[in-house]
Amino acid sequence: MFRYYESIREIRIDECELLRNVDVREANNPLKLIIEKCKALEDVYVGGCVKMEVIDIRECVGLQKVRGLKHVKELRELNLSGCRNLREITGIHRYEDTRLEKLNVKCCEKLEDLRFLRYCRVLKSIVISDSVVTQERLKLFNYRVEVVSETEYYSKRSGDNDTSHSTHNDQVVR
Repeated sequence: MFRYYESIREIRIDECELLRNVDVREANNPLKLIIEKCKALEDVYVGGCVKMEVIDIRECVGLQKVRGLKHVKELRELNLSGCRNLREITGIHRYEDTRLEKLNVKCCEKLEDLRFLRYCRVLKSIVISDSVVTQERLKLFNYRVEVVSETEYYSKRSGDNDTSHSTHNDQVVR
């Protein structure tokens, strides 16, 4: 579908309530994939998008999996907030030099497998509220969390010297 559109830098799909699958593997070089409020969406494949920097899939309550992440080596931001049926994030662990800096799994009620986090060495921010992901589980992956107030969170990866700061309404781990 996207193979003949070499100049596309952003793919945006909004409120397509009957859409079940999105496959952008033939898109040449999009930098962003944004999908919002596609309630029936179950599967997204991003395999051929090696230069993609941002994947932002929000409020797609039927989404169960995002495939092909092992090929997306430039990925810096992954937002899967509101994807209540998402069970796992796979493929990030396939390469050791992941550049993922921001992860948002807010309201990912069924997400339990966090093994990929051990390969996210430059991760700066994780939004985890309303999720089964707990601060205790994050500590297993060498993340320290300091809750300062209901809206401010300071934290850092153990061993880092810089303390990060965020003002946000969600639980943020840095």
